[in-house]
Amino acid sequence: VGGIIGYLTVQGCECNVIVSNCSNRAVINGYGDVGGIIGNYLDANYSKNINKILNCYNIGEITATTNYVAGIVGSASLTTTYIKEVYNIGNINGMNHVGGIAGNTGYYADSTKELEIDAKISNFYNRGDITCGYHNGGGIVGYNGVELTNGYNTGNVICLDEGKINIGIIAGQNRMEISNVYYLKTDGFATCGKNNGTIIAYERTKEQMKNTETFVEELGEAFIIDKDNFNEGYPILREENESLKQIIVTNIPDKTTYIEGEN
Repeated sequence: VGGIIGYLTVQGCECNVIVSNCSNRAVINGYGDVGGIIGNYLDANYSKNINKILNCYNIGEITATTNYVAGIVGSASLTTTYIKEVYNIGNINGMNHVGGIAGNTGYYADSTKELEIDAKISNFYNRGDITCGYHNGGGIVGYNGVELTNGYNTGNVICLDEGKINIGIIAGQNRMEISNVYYLKTDGFATCGKNNGTIIAYERTKEQMKNTETFVEELGEAFIIDKDNFNEGYPILREENESLKQIIVTNIPDKTTYIEGEN
């Protein structure tokens, strides 16, 4: 189930797929594979086409009864896809593999696959709260199997089970490279519940994150200061800023209801 696309596959397709400039504001509920933009994205692309998800965001609350749920992509089996300039503000709820941006990336369900992974998620942020029922819950990704770079998380990560298996502020479980990712200082979980890759992540306070040139410079050119407080002072994406520009009404109309044929 997805706010824009329920199931998308490029398996065996000799084509480049681009999903861009999409947003979801609706509340979405489903059984599994639930995403604000795409529910399930299968990119078992042996032909090495370049596929992209660009400039997409979710604001609605997203809930899965079972597994694989996130603000952008619920389950993403990625080999040659680049996800850039994406963010989530809605709260995300599910049992396992729950994340602000993606619930699952990589081939967790079939670890016997020997694929050359050339996929990346970059320039992103999550501000929604993540509630995980049991395991693999993360502020950005529940289970991460791709490169993850340049972004931040301010959302709370909550696990309903006392066991709290593989729960992290950035990723529940990671097996690839995570770099230049920031998170709001908290007394909760570690950056990653289980790490088999590499993580370069930094803790920041609200004061350090909000409306400061220093933090924007750390994030890189894709981010700018939230001067108009659209994001409560936290940095916004440069591409996002274009869509936030307000329409200015210079003259109030005499009336707003017209009969056909009237001027």
